Amino acid sequence: METQRSCLKSSLGYLLNIAQSTVQRRLLHAFKDAGYDITVEQWTVLVHLWEQDGVSQQELSMATGKDNASICRLIDSLEKRNLVVRVPNKSDRRINVIYMTSAAKSIRTDLVQIAEDTFSDLLNNVTQSDKETFYSVLKTLSE
Repeated sequence: METQRSCLKSSLGYLLNIAQSTVQRRLLHAFKDAGYDITVEQWTVLVHLWEQDGVSQQELSMATGKDNASICRLIDSLEKRNLVVRVPNKSDRRINVIYMTSAAKSIRTDLVQIAEDTFSDLLNNVTQSDKETFYSVLKTLSE
């Protein structure tokens, strides 16, 4: 039984889950320490909007890997924080287009720097070659 437990703790799924939890926890704490009440999930939506503003909820759902109900809740919370607005699509009013507010645009530089510093700190003891391999493997897994 101990061998099976040891094997499970070194499995890809287990290690990816632990790594994801660690990254999310560190990023969340870094945002909070800097005075930003932003979750990692909200950060993911903002990152996509900073790259392409004015997209539908469905596009955000697909881009972030979140289901429609989750993306709706995320947009609701970002809207309450005055970071995004929903605008009905002119040609199909059933579709909402999501736009950033000036408040979301104004915090971009700070949040990106916090994230970059956090990721840099997390990967501080990883060689450049290992980082390149790591990113390559993650991209392959994500396709």
